[in-house]
Amino acid sequence: MAITVHTYQLSVKHQLLGDIDVVGDELRITIHTDDYAPDFAYNGDEAYDDLTDEVAAGGGYTSGGIALSSQAVAWDAGTSSWKLTAADIDGLAGISGRWVVLRKYDATDSLSYLIQAWDFAEGVSTDVTIGGVAMTGGVLAGEAP
Repeated sequence: MAITVHTYQLSVKHQLLGDIDVVGDELRITIHTDDYAPDFAYNGDEAYDDLTDEVAAGGGYTSGGIALSSQAVAWDAGTSSWKLTAADIDGLAGISGRWVVLRKYDATDSLSYLIQAWDFAEGVSTDVTIGGVAMTGGVLAGEAP
């Protein structure tokens, strides 16, 4: 099963306004169950307080998300695209959920802007075991069932 990446349209606005600096800001990933129904539209989900159904802490996961570090933006000549890279994270194998959400962290939830979401179970109507979610070699990766 493929992993599908979605961009929150309001993240484009916040990046253009300078509200999100993917290299300078603290970024976090959070994991959410199949019950979360994301709205990627231009007037949809915007910030952490719009998210629902975050998985409970445990199995290496911390409520509120896991911080990324050493972010950088790099050109990938092989795919002719810009990529966000970060230091490796690991230890999240076997967590039940569907969505991994990347966001800018801010202590005020309404200013903690959403950037992208990875759908680990597109077309599946239940949570799946996300195997080995990791930032490896600077790329967010995981195993879909």
